[in-house]
Amino acid sequence: MKYKEDNERKEAYYALVNKIERLGTRRRKRHGEYVRLNVYDDYCIELDTWSKAVDVYKGDLHHDHLGIDFGGFKCNIVMVKFWSAHILN
Repeated sequence: MKYKEDNERKEAYYALVNKIERLGTRRRKRHGEYVRLNVYDDYCIELDTWSKAVDVYKGDLHHDHLGIDFGGFKCNIVMVKFWSAHILN
């Protein structure tokens, strides 16, 4: 059962990652890129394409960490689904 849950988490996480990559604004960095997507008001979601880390910012301040897939997969599935629902396709 845990394997199925992990697959569902990864599918939801990578659906969010793909939306950010498709709709966001890219900024170069040493390894990969940052891709920032304004969601609403002064909230934005930023993806690090190298580590697949996804973070939420309110203005310039770090607000929440949604997940990472670098040296092990971890994500907050409830918040991943919440933010996925707030991004237009």
